[in-house]
Amino acid sequence: PRGTATFTASGGSGTGFSWSLSTNASGGTINASTGAYTAGATPNVTDVVRVQDSLGNSATQNVAVGAGVTISGATSIAPRGSTTFTVSGGSGTGFSWSLSTNASGGSINASTGAYTAGATPNVTDVVRVQDSLGNSDTQNVAVGAGVSISGPSSLSVSTSATFTASGGSGTGFTWSLSTNASGGSINATTGLYTAGATPNVTDVVAVQDSLGNSANASVAVTP
Repeated sequence: PRGTATFTASGGSGTGFSWSLSTNASGGTINASTGAYTAGATPNVTDVVRVQDSLGNSATQNVAVGAGVTISGATSIAPRGSTTFTVSGGSGTGFSWSLSTNASGGSINASTGAYTAGATPNVTDVVRVQDSLGNSDTQNVAVGAGVSISGPSSLSVSTSATFTASGGSGTGFTWSLSTNASGGSINATTGLYTAGATPNVTDVVAVQDSLGNSANASVAVTP
């Protein structure tokens, strides 16, 4: 699609050749005098080139217009997740990648198609690629849920509860206390939290996944 070629003719009167497209399924063009042909943007169709000489003798030739550009790769990803897209079809060369919609705050390498989603969850980015002839394709990428914490919102002093996390990458969760007013503790691996001895304060439980997505949950420590 969008490729160019120049046709030549022989035989007949040998003069006065006039070129046309008797079938133009791709939306292409041909120079009536020179036979310079440009395929249109519509892929997977057949154009028919026709030439006529000065005496009315004519010939035709079918031209198969090949596949358009097609992106292959992930259609969903965690916030901050990474993947590499690939492309086929079109001219096969000069591919340039971009984000036509970047709702997550992500990035893509213009040459390689290496994509990293941004931190904003529950949105859709749109990956775009264009070949050396201007053929292009897009693919939606659903950026999934951010990290969320489940657990009690209040605990008595010196009692324990286990917090759980979901969303984000779904793996590598690390727990901490971003605020520890009660003098409590939390297991960095399991999320087992024990309130300290100081009542009437608020601790803040924090978790981070393997990609750096994070969440916080407040815990009121009661007498």
